Amino acid sequence: MICKLMDGSYIKDNVGHEVYNFANYDGNYYGYVETSSININRIVKSNENEYIDNVLVIWVASKKTGGQYIVGWYKNAKVYKAMKKIPKDIIKQRIYDERCSHLDNYIITTQNATLVEPHSRNMIIKGMGQSNIWYGNPETNKKVIEYIENFEKDIECEIDRISNGTQPLEGQEQYTIVKTRVNQGKFRDILLDKYGKCCLCSLENKN
Repeated sequence: MICKLMDGSYIKDNVGHEVYNFANYDGNYYGYVETSSININRIVKSNENEYIDNVLVIWVASKKTGGQYIVGWYKNAKVYKAMKKIPKDIIKQRIYDERCSHLDNYIITTQNATLVEPHSRNMIIKGMGQSNIWYGNPETNKKVIEYIENFEKDIECEIDRISNGTQPLEGQEQYTIVKTRVNQGKFRDILLDKYGKCCLCSLENKN
């Protein structure tokens, strides 16, 4: 399933909505897409539940030059038919003004999210049109899956390259390479470089 991020929605300091769709709250991500409901029967036929599990959700956004480009994805996502309210303790951590009351809601959630760095967003999605939700077609879906597999393979190769090139230090210490959820550290660094502080809680401590 392919979902369009809200290009025109901003919180304070002009941070786009993707910040919250890819913000980690105790291991969970809450995705919002501008829609009244999602027809989950388009994904799993004859489904009578309020949600379905294990869905691959692709997030796209437009560029000024035109076209819809992949900016990230949710794996093993839970997709609901209708909007749900985000827990109050999480809402308190968010910064937004009256234009963004929709940020209290979500319709997709996961514990496995990947955000592509802006300069690496080169995979265009054709055929979506003006719709905010698209279920794709066999040709597009195949290309998207191949793109994700190659992206994650490149990340793994880079981690292995760094790991193999690491030499033990003298004494009892040595470098340790820890595999973490893809791009979360890079996403944090991008935001800190841009705003000089946490854009969610305004703390200036970068440690």
